[in-house]
Amino acid sequence: MSQTRVDAFLEVVRNPEGAPLDGATDQDDAIRSLLVHLIYADGDLADEELLLGLRMLPLLSPREAAARLRAIRGSPVDIAQLLAAVPDPEDRRKLIQFAQHVATIDGEYAEAEHEAIVALRREVYRASS
Repeated sequence: MSQTRVDAFLEVVRNPEGAPLDGATDQDDAIRSLLVHLIYADGDLADEELLLGLRMLPLLSPREAAARLRAIRGSPVDIAQLLAAVPDPEDRRKLIQFAQHVATIDGEYAEAEHEAIVALRREVYRASS
């Protein structure tokens, strides 16, 4: 089984000491919007969250990557757009795993992060039924 783009994002978040995200696809912006929504959901950007964001934008300098993360932050995650960008049902379920890892990377699980994951889970399962 070949690795999908969601697998690549999931590998980066599961392995903080591993390689940064490699390459780019048309799914990246949609998946990154979920990442950014979650790392800023609790109103606090922990060091672990910032480092994760930088690893998801390895082709940019740290300053450019931080600016890109802030720019994405201004737009709420569009779950319908995310699901359109990731049409495979198995990859959509992996997005939930990705979201759970991102939400807890700083050692905390804020209510806003929980609510975002519940909304994502609801839409993923609604789309698959």
